[in-house]
Amino acid sequence: MFEAAHLVADLTHVDGAVVMTTGLDLLGFGEEIAGDVPEVPRVMRARDLEGVEREWVRTDRVGTRHRSAYRLCHILRDAPAVVVSQDGGRRFIRWHKDAVTYWEQVATAPWEVYIPVRGCRAGVHRPLCSSGQRMWSASPTMGYGH
Repeated sequence: MFEAAHLVADLTHVDGAVVMTTGLDLLGFGEEIAGDVPEVPRVMRARDLEGVEREWVRTDRVGTRHRSAYRLCHILRDAPAVVVSQDGGRRFIRWHKDAVTYWEQVATAPWEVYIPVRGCRAGVHRPLCSSGQRMWSASPTMGYGH
């Protein structure tokens, strides 16, 4: 597993997307999600962890990785995406409410990261929502798994 994680990390050095299945099978790298896919001229930037406070942001100032992820999440509304930029920035992207939305919050420890699970509302340091579901999972479903 350690070697596989390093291989995927090395593949991210190539500009474009690393495409994997939910079973973590590698489908391709250096990819751009394009074709008959509409451009996404603007997305929402979440200002809080639950995505309640958001603002519109133009997408013409970001690179291939970001634009590909935005197109993917626009078309496949249940698909999450993670973009790691060469400058060190990280974005968690998914369809949220009515638009493609991204989060830039970066945790300093694993227990500080909570990505909202549908139907749950919890604070930053509350790992369980009222239904007892975990707020975050390290699974590729990015918050939908438990």
